[in-house]
Amino acid sequence: MTFIPDIKKIKTFLASPTSLICFGHFLSSWGDRMWVFVVGLFLVRLDLTSLLLTAIYGLTLAITAIVFAPVFGNWVDSHPRLHVIKITLASQNLLVIASAGVYLVLIEVKLSETLNIVLQIVLISTGTLANLASITHKIAVTRDWIVIIALGSNSALADLNAKMRRIDLLCAILAPIAVGQLIEFSSMLIGALFIAGWNVVSFILEYIIFVKVYVKVPRLAIKLKSTDGEQSTNTDEVNQKENENTESRKNVQSTGYLQRILSALLLLKRGWSTFMRQDVARAGVSLALLYLTVLGFNVVTTGYIYARGITEGFVSLARAGGAVFGFLGTYIFQLLRPRIGLVKTGLISLLMQISALMFCLASVFTPGSSFYEPTIPDVNNTNCSLLNVSAATNENILNCNRLLGPSISIILFMIGLVTSRAGLWMYDLSTTQLFQEHVVEAERGIVGGVQDAFNNILDLIQFILVLILPGIQTFWILILVSISFIVLSLSTYITFVIKVKFGATLNACVVNDSDLGIETKEASVTGNQDGNVSSTIIDVRKRGSKDIVKVKITTV
Repeated sequence: MTFIPDIKKIKTFLASPTSLICFGHFLSSWGDRMWVFVVGLFLVRLDLTSLLLTAIYGLTLAITAIVFAPVFGNWVDSHPRLHVIKITLASQNLLVIASAGVYLVLIEVKLSETLNIVLQIVLISTGTLANLASITHKIAVTRDWIVIIALGSNSALADLNAKMRRIDLLCAILAPIAVGQLIEFSSMLIGALFIAGWNVVSFILEYIIFVKVYVKVPRLAIKLKSTDGEQSTNTDEVNQKENENTESRKNVQSTGYLQRILSALLLLKRGWSTFMRQDVARAGVSLALLYLTVLGFNVVTTGYIYARGITEGFVSLARAGGAVFGFLGTYIFQLLRPRIGLVKTGLISLLMQISALMFCLASVFTPGSSFYEPTIPDVNNTNCSLLNVSAATNENILNCNRLLGPSISIILFMIGLVTSRAGLWMYDLSTTQLFQEHVVEAERGIVGGVQDAFNNILDLIQFILVLILPGIQTFWILILVSISFIVLSLSTYITFVIKVKFGATLNACVVNDSDLGIETKEASVTGNQDGNVSSTIIDVRKRGSKDIVKVKITTV
């Protein structure tokens, strides 16, 4: 019997909000990964003799994320969902296109030294702003949109989270390879033009996708306040904060720029206080502590691996292996969560990660580590290659080469690095869903922004430690510091588990329309000649109320 696929079911599946949001996330994540890879190449190519531009760019990204992620998270909370998506999509893609254009000018046009420096500053600035737009977009989609799309089902939310993490992993591996191959077989000019073209197409497709999702899920048109659906455990406190914000905005309008700065600082303070009073705050702190680590495939660790005799090809295979274990972690998360619960899944994921990283700890105390062999011989060094000119010279050179090969220490280090990805991604999924389920809808943006800022603070401290201990011979100290902070992360999470087990009950903040007494229906739909929806009017009202809010959604 010949298998005939059900075309109608396939079309229904592909047109579902879940499939659409995943495709939109794929386009966004693919573009982000390509841009992160290419912008580093852009900056290095502008000055092959120094990493100054790259260092400035990385520092700028971290500092701006720390300062502005809570501010933009609050902006996500206070504006309609579709408006937020439109602004972030347009801003991110246009800024990346502008950055590519500035780079083209820098490499194709002969400029004065002053103008060259100015355009380098513009390139770093546009790239930084594009990163902020990307962070804001991710907060809106991953902290808010997918919670609503899951329609109050924690199982559906877990599945959607896992799918989106797999997309992230896939893009993290394949996007840099794809754009890297394009540049290698063409030129940086073609690469910059491709990035610009990709963002034009991606913006159009993502915009259409998110509007379709917005039409298919009428609940997205409703932005709840903290008091709706009994989401807030302290209504008076929330109302007081809203009144303070209103007064702050009035003061801003009347007293000018200084007051605006003070208002922004007050907003940052409110963001952090809002984060820390969440029931799941300790889980967020635990997640942030994992960012102070060199036990990942970042630039610093890759440099150490090369220095210990691992080839570029093997590093690529190790990264792919890490992605495979990350994929495995997302499936284990889906199996464990419905059986033992979200809190225990997070605990097991951290224990899995620490267990895997014991290989990294063992690597410090085995032959070949920087702890035992702080100096690395160089075959090009005169003392090594020209010990004498006798027949024994070749043997001496071979001895040096053996020392440069992979040691037991670096092999153990790589095993721990690769296998720990499963626990890491499981824990990321666990904490993400804890925040999605237990942070009130009106505060998801600002809480998500503070979490991003917290992560960047610890990541920045990691780079400061590398600057203090830059040598290969001191890398073992960074390994021990990293493992110490992962143990501290586990300890912090255990206090959260104890609080849940013996203390206060977590407040569930994922609610259905029926729980809120909200009734929605499509009142009218208009379309073009092809049958595509061009506008939809939705009636929204609270049950028992005569007041009806008409929400019009237009597809351009």
